[in-house]
Amino acid sequence: MDRILRIYTKTDHLFAEFIISYDQRRQAYVNYTGYRQLYSDDEPESESKSVYVIDYMDYNIPYRDFRSIEEIKAEDLRMVKERIREDLSHHKFVYEPNEVLYRYTLTTHRDFPGIVNIRANFLENKKELELISGISERMDEKIESNSLEGNFSLIERIYDERARYSDIKRIAPEGPRR
Repeated sequence: MDRILRIYTKTDHLFAEFIISYDQRRQAYVNYTGYRQLYSDDEPESESKSVYVIDYMDYNIPYRDFRSIEEIKAEDLRMVKERIREDLSHHKFVYEPNEVLYRYTLTTHRDFPGIVNIRANFLENKKELELISGISERMDEKIESNSLEGNFSLIERIYDERARYSDIKRIAPEGPRR
């Protein structure tokens, strides 16, 4: 269910970005960034698509289990309209089309159980988890799922016994934000 939704204006300027995460047990979290274009629409078509940040907010949303990608998209549209409160009829809604890597560390007060890599493609409804054990390479595991399962519940499925006692932290990606 973790996903990145970008909204573009009719001139293809980035208007808003919603990063929806399920990094805690039965909790949903949104990172919202609003943008404005650097130049007005009256500028010639050769202008760059430069934007600047005008709003930034992190907030929780109610956790829900979904039955389909279409149901998630409908809920996202409702959430966006509630947050932005502008006419978005000429805007384009684009989910991140590429595979996204989410990386988590598992730690306890005594040891380092490992690192979890989750490669996900929301639109293709694919998610793959790889546990790289910090204890023994024999404990490395891989499982596959779909986009309807949150990252945290996927980690619990493969690492249920130790996840109860581990501190699970998401590692922020390096480099500039898009």
